[in-house]
Amino acid sequence: MKRGWMIFLSVTLFLSGCFPNEKQQEIVVLAASSLSGALAELERVYEEEYPEQELSISYAASGKLRQQIERGAPADLFLSAGDREMDKLEEKGQILAETRTQLLTNQLMLIVPKGDSPIEGLADLRPEAVNRLAMGDPQTVPAGRYAREFLTETRRWQGLKSKMVFATHVRQVVAYVESGNADAGLVYRSDLKKSEGVKAVAIIPSHLHTPIVYTGAVTEGANRSKQAEHFLRWLKGKQAISIFQRYGFEEVADTSDDR
Repeated sequence: MKRGWMIFLSVTLFLSGCFPNEKQQEIVVLAASSLSGALAELERVYEEEYPEQELSISYAASGKLRQQIERGAPADLFLSAGDREMDKLEEKGQILAETRTQLLTNQLMLIVPKGDSPIEGLADLRPEAVNRLAMGDPQTVPAGRYAREFLTETRRWQGLKSKMVFATHVRQVVAYVESGNADAGLVYRSDLKKSEGVKAVAIIPSHLHTPIVYTGAVTEGANRSKQAEHFLRWLKGKQAISIFQRYGFEEVADTSDDR
């Protein structure tokens, strides 16, 4: 009898090692850098409300994150600052299209260092007035792509191209302007909430670039797809949206249920 219990115990321990408790598994989220401030707070709120869940959030430019997912990086949920990145993943079958959700909008701003600046508005954004203009790399940073569209639409791109400093993510643009390594920068309104060293001197009219829409979707290779979808739906709820709004984002109008 004793021998039977020992065998049973051994098998039980073996199986428990093969199949770890689901509560110990993290929901792996890859998110656009510009979401970092808001998501840090939302992560705390969500884990307090759902203590059995644990989030692991990594930040980078949306284009870089898309490339990581394409190469097979582990991810349950992708939060992108642009539709184009999500479109490419959907075309390749690397997200669950039925979970794709528009979350937020933002605005593009022209910023300068706090204090006196010769750049006081869009009229000053010309080659003779700017030594260095910081913006995200249009190839991988959605904010940089929106900035290029604006500069092209207003016939500034060619004149300012030699003066541009390209950043790997939008927070780096803010850092360049804060440090004086750039006279001005093009960033999201939400980025102003994270910096005391810059100020906005102009809002870029939205008709001069593609609409800025943050989109979320569960990845095709997700290990915790149901939990990731629950978190994504929670991000559309009133509590989460109110936190996003404090960080400078706005809600996307949607007729679907928030939860």
